[in-house]
Amino acid sequence: MMKKIFISLLFCNVLNVFSQTPANHVIALQQSLSKGWNTWDTYSQVSFTHMPDGITINLALKEYQDAMIMQNPLLYKDELHMTLGAHSDNGSYTDLELEWHKMKFRIQSATDSDNLVILVTPLEITELKPPVLVAEAGIVWQKTGSVSESNHIISWTTLNHSVSLFETHSPVKDPYMKLYGPYRVYELASETGISTGKKYSVAEIKNILQRQSALLEQKKKSFGGNSEIFNALQSSIAWNVVYDPLKQRVIVPVSRSWNDWHGGYVLFCWDTYFVSYMLSLYNKDLAYANAIAITNESAETGFVPNFSDAIVKSRDRSQPPVGSFCVCEIYRKYREKWFLKAVYDKLLTWNRWWAAKRDVNGLLAWGSNFYKPLNGNYWETKESGVGGRLGASLESGMDNAPMYFDIPFDTTKETLKLWDVGLNSLYILDCNALADIARELGKTADYNELTARGAKYSNNLNKLWNEKLGIYCNRRTDTGEFSSRLSPTCFYPLLTDVPDKQKIDRMMKEHFYNPDEFYGEWILPSVPRNDSAFKAQNYWQGRVWAPLNFLVYLGLRKHNLIAPKEALVAKSKALLLKNWTANHYVCENYNAITGIGAEKGTASDPFYHWGALLGFMAFIESGQVEAPEKPLN
Repeated sequence: MMKKIFISLLFCNVLNVFSQTPANHVIALQQSLSKGWNTWDTYSQVSFTHMPDGITINLALKEYQDAMIMQNPLLYKDELHMTLGAHSDNGSYTDLELEWHKMKFRIQSATDSDNLVILVTPLEITELKPPVLVAEAGIVWQKTGSVSESNHIISWTTLNHSVSLFETHSPVKDPYMKLYGPYRVYELASETGISTGKKYSVAEIKNILQRQSALLEQKKKSFGGNSEIFNALQSSIAWNVVYDPLKQRVIVPVSRSWNDWHGGYVLFCWDTYFVSYMLSLYNKDLAYANAIAITNESAETGFVPNFSDAIVKSRDRSQPPVGSFCVCEIYRKYREKWFLKAVYDKLLTWNRWWAAKRDVNGLLAWGSNFYKPLNGNYWETKESGVGGRLGASLESGMDNAPMYFDIPFDTTKETLKLWDVGLNSLYILDCNALADIARELGKTADYNELTARGAKYSNNLNKLWNEKLGIYCNRRTDTGEFSSRLSPTCFYPLLTDVPDKQKIDRMMKEHFYNPDEFYGEWILPSVPRNDSAFKAQNYWQGRVWAPLNFLVYLGLRKHNLIAPKEALVAKSKALLLKNWTANHYVCENYNAITGIGAEKGTASDPFYHWGALLGFMAFIESGQVEAPEKPLN
C-alpha cells in the first residue's frame, strides 16, 4: 500500500515539474491572452473578433453620393483620416473617430461579460441620403464554425460557442455590398448600436461604454503626473495588439500598416524588445509574450533576425542587440525565473553569434550574410541588400543613416569595413545584462564567459575614441581612419563603464550641448545639424528617433549626468505630447526642425509604438519603473 502511495506521489511530482516548464508557461500565457472580444484582426481597427473561436463582426460604411464602400481603413488610408483614441489592453473598450468622404463618425465598442456592444455615432453628415453602417458576420482564420441567418437574425455556431447578432435599429436592404457572407445594413441617421448575446438599447450600450471607459480612465490616472504619457504609450500599444493565427499567439507588431504589406504580421527585432520593456510598466503577460515571441524567431544560424514576418525572415542579418537588457529589466520587476529560462538559451546563442560572425580584429562591424532564398521573396534577394552593404546598413536598424554612406563592404567577412561605436557599446551592454541573467540562473560558466567577453570589448572600445574631435567615432577597419559622420550612437559608450570623466565632459560640452550638432528645441537629431544630410529630414537623415534618445538617456543615467539627462527627458516628453495632444499621434520618427511627426509625404508612421519611448523615460525618473543601473542580485 505504502509503495503505491509513494509511486502515486512521485508521479504527481513529475507531472507538477513538467507543468512548470517554460514551454508550458508559454502555452498557458498565450491561452490566457487570446480570449474574449478585441480588435485581433491585423487588417482592420474596426473588425471585432472573439477568441478563441474566431467569431468576427467586420464594420463597413457606404455612402450614396458616389456609391463608395469603406470596408477596411488600411485600404483607404489616402482617402480617410482616423483618430485612434482609448483602447483597453483586453479589448473591453475601444474608441476611434473616422473622417471619410467629408463625413465624420465615432465608433466605440465595449464588452459586457462575454457580450460585445458597438455604438456608431454620425458626427458630421454632408450627403443628402444618410450613409449606412454595414455589420458583416464571419469566422476568421479557417476556424471551425458556421454563420447563418434565420428569421432575420444572424447567428454564429462553433464547437464551443453559439451567439446571435442584435441591433438597436431595424436594418435596411442593400444587396450591393461586395460581400459574400451574412451582413446587416443600418441607416446612420442617428446613433446606431449592435450587440452580441442579447438585445441592448442605445441607453444600455452607452452605460456599458461609460463603465468600461471609466475603468480605463482610472488606470490612466493611477500614474499621476505621468497620466497623459501613459495614455499615449498604452493606446499606441493596445491598438497594435493582434492575433497571429499562424503561430497561435498574441503579438504587438509596430503598426498595422507594416503588417499589411508584410503579408499579415511583421516583428522587428529591437522594436519588439523595446515594446516588451514598455509593457512591463503595466502588463506583465504582454511583456512576456512579446519578448518570447521575437526571441523565438531566431534564425537557424543562431541570431534574432532584423525582421520576421508571415512569409520570410531576414536570415542574412540581425539588429541592435538590446534583447538581453530588455529581458533583464522585465525580470527585475516580476522576478519569475521561468521567463528567463524561456529565452536564455537563444539569447546566449545570439550573443555568441555576434562575436563569431561580426568580429573584425577585436571589434564588431555590421554585416549581412548571403544565403540561398527559401521563398523567392524580394527580401531574400541581393537587390534587397542580402549579402551586401545595404543589408549591413539595415542590420544597424538605422537604414539610410549617412554614417554608412560610401563605406566599402568586405565580401570575405561579409561586414562593412567599419567598426561601429553603437554596435560595440550595445554588445557590451548585452554581455553585461546576459551575465547578470546567467548569474541569476546559477550558470557560473556562462557568467564567467560573458563577463570575460564584455571585458574584452570594453578594453577595445577605447580604440574608437577620437581625441581630436572629443567623442567616440566609427572607424574604418581597413585604413584605421576615423569617420567624421556623427550620430547619437556616438554617445552609446555611456552605456558602459569605459569612458572616464574627462572624455564624458568633452562629449557633453563639445557635442551634446553643441547647438550646431545635437542640442536644440527638438533633440536628438539622428545626424548633427551641421551635417549636409540634416536638411533632408529623411528617415534616419536628421529626424528624431525615440530609441536613440532612450539609449542615450540610459547612458546619461548610468553616469549620473543629471543636467543633460533632465534636458533630454523634458524635451523628449514635450515632443511626444506635442504630437499626441494635436493629433493623437505616437510617431515612428519626428522632424528635428519643426517637432512634427508623420507629416504628409514622409516615411513616418503616425501610430508606431516605439515613439512612446520618448515618454517612457519619465516613468523611470519617477520610480514607476525601477532604475536599471544595479545588478539583479
